Amino acid sequence: MLYQVYLVDDEKIALDDICNNVPWSIYGFEVQGKNTDPEAALSEIAHLCPHVVVSDLKMPVIHGHQLIESVLKRQPQTEFLVVSAYDDYQLIRKSFKLQIYDYLLKPISVAECGRVLENLHSHLGEKIPGADMAGEYSGSNKTFNAVLGYIGQNIHKRHSLQSISERFHVSGSTICQYFNKYLGTTFVEHLTQMRMENAKALLVTDKPIKEIALLCGYDNYFYFCKVFQRYFHCTPSEMRGQYEKTQS
Repeated sequence: MLYQVYLVDDEKIALDDICNNVPWSIYGFEVQGKNTDPEAALSEIAHLCPHVVVSDLKMPVIHGHQLIESVLKRQPQTEFLVVSAYDDYQLIRKSFKLQIYDYLLKPISVAECGRVLENLHSHLGEKIPGADMAGEYSGSNKTFNAVLGYIGQNIHKRHSLQSISERFHVSGSTICQYFNKYLGTTFVEHLTQMRMENAKALLVTDKPIKEIALLCGYDNYFYFCKVFQRYFHCTPSEMRGQYEKTQS
């Protein structure tokens, strides 16, 4: 079967190079989408739910590690291949701590990439038994991925178990079972995680914190700050300050 791949690299030449020069289909993969903007990529990945994301590390606004963390919070079944021009031990070490599948150095060797893809295809075959040609793990998993994609694409909106149930014509109890079965969590806990990780990613931009709260689905700024502090053990302003210190 063809597994779906999404590519992220802020350098267009590098992005086009890996997209066009790697014979993806030979190794059982298909490029589903690509983007030079990591913020836009996060939104598209949440919507498309690819099996694999291939991402650069050192990118503006959102670092590759932040992108990986954000995606895995929403879609923990996603596999990551990291590409980087930097043979940096600390970068590589942190990447593997995030449980990526493998790390490739630029310029990409087609032969080395092929070896990794062959192994990854076998790994996905064991991880996702019985998947069909469209990449659907099963009927229920397809529905659940659609739910996750919709929430991720519309994180700024109000969501409830009832509203999701009505939209996807699935009972609230079934949705709860999906979250427990596939993610080992609850609907509310996962929604909070998605909103908090999205807020964390946006704090590295110059957007006002009140605007970030709205973009993450919180009309009440003070409640947003309360939830954020409970989740990260610091305020949004403190986290932004910590990030700015690392950049100075």
